[in-house]
Amino acid sequence: MGISIRFIAGALLGCSIYSNSVLATDYYWSDGISSAANPAEACNLAGKSTYSNHQNQIFDHSEITGVEGDYASCQHYFVWSLPDTQGVHRGTSSLLRLYGSTCPTGTGPYNPITGICDPQEHKLQPGDKCEDQGAANRSDPKIWDDTVNACVKFTESKGDAPCSYIASQSSSSSGTAYTIAGVLDKGGNAVAPPSFADSSLSCQVKTISSSECTITVQGSISCNVIGKLTGKANGAGINSIKDATCTAEKPCEQKTPEITTTQDPCIPLGDGSGGSSCTETKKTETQGSQNCGLVNGVYKCITRLPRSNGISTKTNVAKQALPDGSVQITTVKNATNTVCSDVNTCTEKTSTTTTKTITSSSGTTKTEVSCKGTCTPDGQGLESNPSAGTGSGNGNNSEEGSDGTASATDDCVTPPLCDGDPFLCAILKQQHIDTCKLMAAPTDQELSEMQGRVDAQYSAMQVNQDSMDSKVNNLLNGFKSASTGTGGGGKCLPDIKFSVLGHSMTFAFSKTCEALGFLRYAVLAAAYLFAARIVAREI
Repeated sequence: MGISIRFIAGALLGCSIYSNSVLATDYYWSDGISSAANPAEACNLAGKSTYSNHQNQIFDHSEITGVEGDYASCQHYFVWSLPDTQGVHRGTSSLLRLYGSTCPTGTGPYNPITGICDPQEHKLQPGDKCEDQGAANRSDPKIWDDTVNACVKFTESKGDAPCSYIASQSSSSSGTAYTIAGVLDKGGNAVAPPSFADSSLSCQVKTISSSECTITVQGSISCNVIGKLTGKANGAGINSIKDATCTAEKPCEQKTPEITTTQDPCIPLGDGSGGSSCTETKKTETQGSQNCGLVNGVYKCITRLPRSNGISTKTNVAKQALPDGSVQITTVKNATNTVCSDVNTCTEKTSTTTTKTITSSSGTTKTEVSCKGTCTPDGQGLESNPSAGTGSGNGNNSEEGSDGTASATDDCVTPPLCDGDPFLCAILKQQHIDTCKLMAAPTDQELSEMQGRVDAQYSAMQVNQDSMDSKVNNLLNGFKSASTGTGGGGKCLPDIKFSVLGHSMTFAFSKTCEALGFLRYAVLAAAYLFAARIVAREI
């Protein structure tokens, strides 16, 4: 073989090897129509494709019956769609062939018995540093990426791997300070969410501290929290909230409720005929605050509700010449006062004040004022209320931290005045009502009912007293009768004479009757005393 032929053959062999390495593809099975990474899945797809056009046969399932080399046999099963047919029937079969030249990354080697690439066993978890770092440096080490089941550079990793690695390398065991957007819980409290996303890392952060929040009447909430990386990516279901990491050089600003006042004065704009119009606005808004945490093991929140007070007054002035030479100037003020006591909890009052001023040719002036809607007692509109648009009045306090004012009273007709937190005012009013109920004197009906109950008790006592007196009198009369010998009191036996052994003897009962009489009195007394005790118990 000449040198030229050897050169050509070597070149062809090199090109072949290079071509195979460049065109290397992952193993897959196919019947020529459907393909999949393993024979079982490819067999199932082939069965679905085979019975997709059958009108009376519906595909049920497929089974691999054997794998030999680069080929696998596949059996399909179907069910009839015709009435009165049941059961699964054996149908057609397919022949699958293996294509490709290598196992997917993170799997292998190829198993000729099963026809699949066995998964590689590894003990590394997502984010763990790999032993073989190669040319990687400290700032970009190789870590285990479970999305590709391989060791990749940190900057190229995906999923949980980069978040887990960052969490393991964090030098702060107590967490990191964040300022994030808060949420309203079921109880209406402004609190930090249980987890959020670190926007610079796209990693999930878990809230580990109590929250310190501020809230506006529009529902905008901002909270300071301490959070720790969970080692998980910011996946579906986790709130993605724009956050700011606070450091020692740039700490989180303290969440102190702010009071803001905006005011736009009335700047008249002429209409070319002597009239004008303008709009004046004034609004004071006080942020609420929410501080939640554990108090003696119980989670509690201390709340200050947000509030605002605003007024807008649109003024229109019209000038008119009257037939008698007088000039009439009509001023109409439409005022709207909006007061909010909580998030999206607002009330609105309106008024329309019309002022007509007529100036005669002689210089005399006459003024008429009328008001519609919510007006003051002197006939003025809401624009005349000095507290409208400020932090005071209408149940709102001008200073954060103020608990309002309350007056004391001993008048049960009129409750004490209270200005401040509506819940505390409601408690004060209820306490006032309860106290007045306890101190109130009984009514005429109650007095009549009480007297009736007293009279009934006295009547029952008198009946019992008469019964007891009757029983005692009967007892004493019986004792007197028994002790005086009347009514069968008894008599003394006569003396008895008898003889014994020729001697005459006499039992002289007449000599013992007197002594026995005293014994009779003692027995009667004891018996009546016992009877008296029984009578006393019954009464």
